[in-house]
Amino acid sequence: MRMTYDQWMKDTAVFARQRSNELQAVDRAFRTYQLRQDIFTRNALASAFSAWKVAQQRKGQDWHTSLRNQKKAVEILDADLKVAAPRQNPKIFDSTNDNYLHNFNQAGAGRGTYAGMCTSLSALWLDNILSGKRDVISKPDEGRAQYLQAKFRWDRSLGWQDRVNLLKSANLKGVSILTNATVPDAEAQMASRGGGFLIDNGSHAVAVYIKPDNFYFYDCEKGLFLFQTESEWKSQISSMGYDNDQWTVWSVTN
Repeated sequence: MRMTYDQWMKDTAVFARQRSNELQAVDRAFRTYQLRQDIFTRNALASAFSAWKVAQQRKGQDWHTSLRNQKKAVEILDADLKVAAPRQNPKIFDSTNDNYLHNFNQAGAGRGTYAGMCTSLSALWLDNILSGKRDVISKPDEGRAQYLQAKFRWDRSLGWQDRVNLLKSANLKGVSILTNATVPDAEAQMASRGGGFLIDNGSHAVAVYIKPDNFYFYDCEKGLFLFQTESEWKSQISSMGYDNDQWTVWSVTN
């Protein structure tokens, strides 16, 4: 974009005239966009700018002749926002799962001392994102995940309650919503509900978080991905080889 936040504030200033609520919303959105430079904050800026133009119309004013446009700042921003935004890299951060403790059985009981690191990392990522951490700093701490893993005892005889127990150890609440569902069915359920989800396919755990226009997919072996549309989110999951899985899913809250 040609226009910067500082230039916008300077060129739209009018002596002895307060900025309207709608214009202040544009200011805030512009400042956030300049800090993050992503498609989501760009869309928020475009939405705030459109709301300001609508407010001008309701007052019977043409924004082109507004005092705020004396230096053509409004026209420049309008033109900048009409240019198609470059496609964003959906990966927020990389992740690997090299530091883990192996599961092992206890004498014929179908129990073990450790759940995989993938379950602990997924739970801690959900804790971060549900607690309001920005996605770029939501990567879970491996040391804390190893502690949670070592503390946890999995037991298949509990009928997946062991996963709920792990979530509880991370100060989260898990409610089972699907057991051994197809991936398309699980995706549809999560997309319609929104919120945070822990997913287990029997050998690996991942996590999902969904809010309006934000579809997150976290895999501790691949990284964190963010998409604006449900279709792009589904395509990413498919490209990672999960199509033929059966997913057991918990809705997760803090």
